[in-house]
Amino acid sequence: MKIEGLKIGQTVFVKGIITDIEKDEILDLEIHTSENNFYVNSSDVYASPIQQKIEVPQCVIDWVDDSRERDYEFDEWFDPDNHPLEVYKWLNCKNKRQADINALALVTLIVNGPDAVTVQKEKLYTVEIPNPNRNSKGCAKFRLEKLGDKVYLVKRKSKDVYQNKDSQKLTEQEIRKDFDWAWQQGFAEEVTE
Repeated sequence: MKIEGLKIGQTVFVKGIITDIEKDEILDLEIHTSENNFYVNSSDVYASPIQQKIEVPQCVIDWVDDSRERDYEFDEWFDPDNHPLEVYKWLNCKNKRQADINALALVTLIVNGPDAVTVQKEKLYTVEIPNPNRNSKGCAKFRLEKLGDKVYLVKRKSKDVYQNKDSQKLTEQEIRKDFDWAWQQGFAEEVTE
């Protein structure tokens, strides 16, 4: 909206995200906008009519995309015999409400395609295997690194140029496939960017 079209006293709506709720306060909501935070009374707030896209893990999107070649009937999409383990676990999680939301997300994906959903970002990890005999910063480090579609244990120099490369950022599934012991020992550290 252009400022020329606004008038003093005119009702407006501001796009923002609720960041805090204080039920005992008059100004009970904290709203974050692109520029700053401000407090308002919840009676002055209206929920956005814009529907958020449902989040779906990349593995589910890939499975649906690959399965389209099988020409499934609608009910076959929900047959557990047709699901890889990760899709089965996602659709049949312990929380019943979340399982229903996931089933709705699958229907949305099947009917409307991948543009109708948002890809759920998988957590990424780096794995460095500690060396108890390392006595200086100049010593090499052993890290897991993805080369092509395989993960290898590689020896890297300690210089920053060799650290935190994209090829060293791995999903839990990539780590556990061949290096479950490293995951079990707690050597994986979540990437925070």
